[in-house]
Amino acid sequence: MTKYSCFALCVVVVSLSSVFAEDGPANEGDVLDIVFECAKEHEVKASEMLAVMGSRDVTLVNPCLWSCCLKKGGFIDDKGQYVLNPGLTYVRNIIKGDESYSVLEKTAKQCESVKDKAETECELGALLAGCFVEQMMKM
Repeated sequence: MTKYSCFALCVVVVSLSSVFAEDGPANEGDVLDIVFECAKEHEVKASEMLAVMGSRDVTLVNPCLWSCCLKKGGFIDDKGQYVLNPGLTYVRNIIKGDESYSVLEKTAKQCESVKDKAETECELGALLAGCFVEQMMKM
């Protein structure tokens, strides 16, 4: 996993290292800003993020980190519900290639299945992040 898994975990979503190294986000800074802001807000340490990146286990950090990232990326709305837009619009604006966008779009749609399993917004974020990672690892 390369830049896209990072993106998936953060925004996930959609995001922690890189699936397509040559065709990564056009502006990784935006994605990283979201991650850093949410990590600070939810007191997630850099060492914890490194552990997640190494293991791809999203449960190693505060689940609210993921909901924060997905909310800022437009995948969780103000009501705490998973929505594809404006999240996919955000992804389209920062992903350079059509193939890469298609992978993330497909992943986002496949992960709709977890939205009814969460009781809280933080739980939803963690379930979505886990789903994004799982789906991306299959590709």
